Amino acid sequence: MVDTVGTLSAKHEIKSRFITLNLALNYIDPQEYLKNNKYAIQEMINLASETVVIGKYALNYFEEFLRKLWQSVGGKHE
Repeated sequence: MVDTVGTLSAKHEIKSRFITLNLALNYIDPQEYLKNNKYAIQEMINLASETVVIGKYALNYFEEFLRKLWQSVGGKHE
């Protein structure tokens, strides 16, 4: 598994990453994203408990990503 916290040198880089991913979410194919980033969900879960600030951004992205993934596999929008 990729250790994002260790890879990125500061917590503000993690925050920036999730802000950027959230903005780009409309242009991301969630199924393709998971194929190319097989540890993405585990990473989001781990980062959600990192700190309150980091967790907030990770959880916001995680929620929207899962919603988009659900829609892409035929789930209904609720």
